[in-house]
Amino acid sequence: MLVIGLALFGVQDVLIKMLSGDIAVMEVVFFRSPIALVVAWWVIKREGGWHLLRTRNPGLIILRGLIGLSCYTSFYMALAMLPLADVIVIVFSAPLFVAAFAIPLLGERLDLLRSLAILVGFIGVIIAMNPTGVTDPAILLAVYSAISYAAQSVLTRKLGDSESGGSLAFWQLTIFWLGSVIAGITLGSGWLLQPDSHPSLAFLLRAWTVPTMEQAQWLLIIGMIAGVGFYLLSQAYRIGEASSIAPFEFSAIIWGVLWGFIFWNQLPAANMWAGMALILASALYLLMYEKKLQKQLQASHATAS
Repeated sequence: MLVIGLALFGVQDVLIKMLSGDIAVMEVVFFRSPIALVVAWWVIKREGGWHLLRTRNPGLIILRGLIGLSCYTSFYMALAMLPLADVIVIVFSAPLFVAAFAIPLLGERLDLLRSLAILVGFIGVIIAMNPTGVTDPAILLAVYSAISYAAQSVLTRKLGDSESGGSLAFWQLTIFWLGSVIAGITLGSGWLLQPDSHPSLAFLLRAWTVPTMEQAQWLLIIGMIAGVGFYLLSQAYRIGEASSIAPFEFSAIIWGVLWGFIFWNQLPAANMWAGMALILASALYLLMYEKKLQKQLQASHATAS
């Protein structure tokens, strides 16, 4: 379920990249979010009903939603300029930032091996960014997307004990949609767009237009993919052990390379392959480390009981 869901999200990324020259990014979010909300509503009904939407942490829920909105917006803006696989490789350095943020925010300890793994991963990010050559500034959007995704993940951990998965998704999608409405009101006329604007910036500032019939069809498909993908990922983590499933998140990199080659005949450069190897090795080690800690914690609880 997880691998298929990520493959579908990869197709969604392809479609959004294709639309990036014609439609504003927040207009895509505006049309996508309500369709995904329908799926979130259905999941909430299955989990127990509308009472699950009550929250004891409205401030953190709103903060998580705003961080998520900035995360995905920067990701899509990076896609407007950079190869799909390159953006996905950089964004999947997020587990490194999660490990780094978890120390001050969640009070987790940092031993020598874990520190070295984080360091190796960050070296991989630097290599992937190609600091010795000409690098498009859009890559900074991908790095920000990884950082903000990590911050969102840490907040999800903090909220996990008091909020259901369906509730977190519903409120996040609601904030996404409201954010797109505000963006449409403030930026929708295209008054900030300049003729020589960078393609990523143009994707954000372009004037909103009434979609053509063909564009409307693609937007509908994007929304349906988001809804089905959300359901598959939610189900995967609901019925499986998170630490066992999480490594398969990296199949998104395979899909990114595959779709990028099929649709644009693009393959990552040598520095991107090298950075990808270090990021994957580091992130997989951190996931295995977390799985080991969870088993030790479960064993200690069993002994205590």
